[in-house]
Amino acid sequence: MLALAFGVATLQLATPPVALLPGPLLVSSVLAVLALLAVVLRQGRTLLIAGVLAWTYRVGVPSEVWTAALSPILLGLVVLSPRHPFQRRNAATLVVLCGVGWLFAQPSLAAATSRLFEGWSGTIALSQFGFGLGAFGFLVLLLLRPSPLARGGLWSLPLLYLHEFPGAIESTWQPLTLPAALVLWIVASLGEAHALSFRDGLTRLPGRRAFDRELAELGRRFVIAMVDIDHFKRVNDRHGHDVGDQVLAKVASHLAGVRGGHAYRYGGEEFAVIFRGRRKDDCEKRLEELRRRISAAPFGVRGAKAKLKVTVSIGAAERTSEHSRPEDVLAAADKALYRAKRAGRNRVQLAA
Repeated sequence: MLALAFGVATLQLATPPVALLPGPLLVSSVLAVLALLAVVLRQGRTLLIAGVLAWTYRVGVPSEVWTAALSPILLGLVVLSPRHPFQRRNAATLVVLCGVGWLFAQPSLAAATSRLFEGWSGTIALSQFGFGLGAFGFLVLLLLRPSPLARGGLWSLPLLYLHEFPGAIESTWQPLTLPAALVLWIVASLGEAHALSFRDGLTRLPGRRAFDRELAELGRRFVIAMVDIDHFKRVNDRHGHDVGDQVLAKVASHLAGVRGGHAYRYGGEEFAVIFRGRRKDDCEKRLEELRRRISAAPFGVRGAKAKLKVTVSIGAAERTSEHSRPEDVLAAADKALYRAKRAGRNRVQLAA
């Protein structure tokens, strides 16, 4: 369906005077694909975004104030939690967005707000100010919490702007701006689904599926390191699983910054780091630096004054003639990890 929608849009771009599909039918088809993907992939935010765009298109833009509010409303929907915008913790945000949308659709508010805006800004229209504010918000979101939906939202704003302001583009191309923006949202939705399936939600690191995929594509020179949090079960038993999750997330934040390597959540309290094109002697200093950094980091517990002492044990192995397959290197790194734990933990152990 995505390929069909993209193909039709491409053909229309190639031959703009010829209407292969009427504008409303093309927009409705792409909107239907977006909504169907949202339902199949269980992406509540995307479904709400499709609803907002469908309402804007079918009803028409009721006022300049609604046009100004469109991009901030889309930004608010993207900020909602990934799959569950209807959860209690997101209910207030959703109610506010719906209220803002309803208010900004009222002609009386539009006239009053436009007059107020013109009183202190004579150089930019209210709707243009709203689009600029939304674009700035998407840029900040990409810096703080990058995601495929945030990127899709930012790239779709110029097309939505051209759709809302017909004079900004030739009339021949203007009907294609909204379908093109919707295609970007479809691509972003697929990217979000891919990220959710390959990235661990708690640590924000790539998960086991991503690790297995990377393992199958390694070349002839690489190092695999296995990292295990020491006495993690004791942390869960004494402080609860919420604190355990905090420890996992903070250790993962250190692993994400390891020099020259890519970190993965392997499972439980275990992580893996892959160094492409490296020898184990080159990686030993980097792993030792990582171990010291985690050991020296203060791990505060929310709601408590005490700080936890968190350490990790690390085992590493490289590809050799004896361990030629990635699975063999992984097994050797795992054995080195357990030797590190038997030797007293909080250390780096290289495979022989």
